[in-house]
Amino acid sequence: VQYTHPASIAVNPTSLSGFNYVYEEGPSTVKSFVVSGMSLTAPTYIFASENYEISSYPGESFYPESMITNNTYTGSYNYTIKVRLKAGLEIGAYNESIMICEEELDTMYIALSGNVTGDVPPQPQGDYTRMSDLSQLTSGSKVIFAARFDENADQYYAMTAQASGKPEGVLFTSVPSNSGEALPAEITDAEDTYYWTVEVDGANYTFTNASGDVLGYNSSTNFANGGDNTAWAITFQTSEATAMVPEYSAFVINNVNTPVRAFALNSNHNFGPYHTQNMAADNYNFFIDMFATVGGSTLTCATPTFTPEAGTYYEAQTVAIACTTADATIYYTLDGTEPDENSAVYSEPIAVAESMTIKAIAMKEGYENSNVATAEYTIILGAVTIF
Repeated sequence: VQYTHPASIAVNPTSLSGFNYVYEEGPSTVKSFVVSGMSLTAPTYIFASENYEISSYPGESFYPESMITNNTYTGSYNYTIKVRLKAGLEIGAYNESIMICEEELDTMYIALSGNVTGDVPPQPQGDYTRMSDLSQLTSGSKVIFAARFDENADQYYAMTAQASGKPEGVLFTSVPSNSGEALPAEITDAEDTYYWTVEVDGANYTFTNASGDVLGYNSSTNFANGGDNTAWAITFQTSEATAMVPEYSAFVINNVNTPVRAFALNSNHNFGPYHTQNMAADNYNFFIDMFATVGGSTLTCATPTFTPEAGTYYEAQTVAIACTTADATIYYTLDGTEPDENSAVYSEPIAVAESMTIKAIAMKEGYENSNVATAEYTIILGAVTIF
C-alpha cells in the first residue's frame, strides 16, 4: 500500500521581532524564516507588507521583492525568505504581517514587529516645498504660487507677489527634497519678491504680501490690492487634455465672490484672475502649484495710501489716508517725523492748505507694523495760470 502525504505548508518561526533602527539610519538588520511545503499542486505565493521588504536571493545580498513565487509542486521543499524593515520611515512602531498563500490551502501569516526610534526632526521654517494636500496650508504659512507651462515636470513660472495688475512669472527649476520638490535658492533668497502669508477662515483663504498688500479682484483680468473680493476658494482638480498642461492635477484658486475668475498663467507667462471659460484652452494654465512653508509667519499690515497722491497743487487739498488691512489703526504726523503709536490717530481727511509732509503707519494687534508711507504736498496759492 502506497501512502500519500496530504498537501501542507508550514512556516518557522511564525513571528519575527526586533526590526529596529534609528531615524534616517535604516534599513533594519535582516532576519529570516523558512517556508516548508509538501505534496502541493499549485504555486506558493509570499507577499511583502507595506513597510517590510522580502528577498529570496541567497548569500548576503538582499534584493527587495514585492512577491516571491515558489513553483515546487511535488515532493517537499524548504525555502528561506529574508526580511527587513524598509529605510526612510518616520519615527514609530511598525507591526505588520507577511502573507503566504496556496490556492487549495488556508492562508498563513508571519507577524512582524519593529520600531524606528529617535527625536522627532524639527519642521523647517524656511523651506518651501510643493504641497500635495490642501490641509498643509494653514494660517501663518507662507506660500509661493507657481505654474507649469509644458510637460517638463520640474520647470515652473513663479508668480511675483504683486497685488495689482498681472504679476510677472519668473522661470525656475525645482530641486529635490525629502518632501518631493522644493524651490531653488534663486527664488528663496529673494522670497520677499514672491511670498504671500496665508490667513484661513473656514473654506476661504486670503493672501498678504511682504508689504501688507492683500490680493483681491475688482474687474477685468487684473488683480486688485484689497477691496471687497479678497477671499479665495481652493480646490484640487485635473486639467483637460486640451489645456496648456494636459491632464495635470493641481490647485484651482477661484475668487469667492466672483467664482468665474481664477488664478492662471497665460502664454505670455503673466499671472492674472482669468475667466474660467478658458480652463481647457491651450494658452492658459489654471492648475496652480503651491510651494509652502510650515505655518508660523505673522501677517503684515498694508502700507497706508494717500488720496490725492503727493504732488504740487494750486489750491488747498483734503487728503484721505487708507489701509486695506481691515480694522488697522493709522497713525500719522504732519511735520515729517516718523509716526508711531504715540502719534495722532487718523479718523477723518486732513485739510492741507500749505506745503507739508504727511507720514503714516498702520498697526493692528497680532500683525507686524506696516511700512511708513510718505507723501509730500506743495501748495502754491494765488498763482496765475497763463494759457
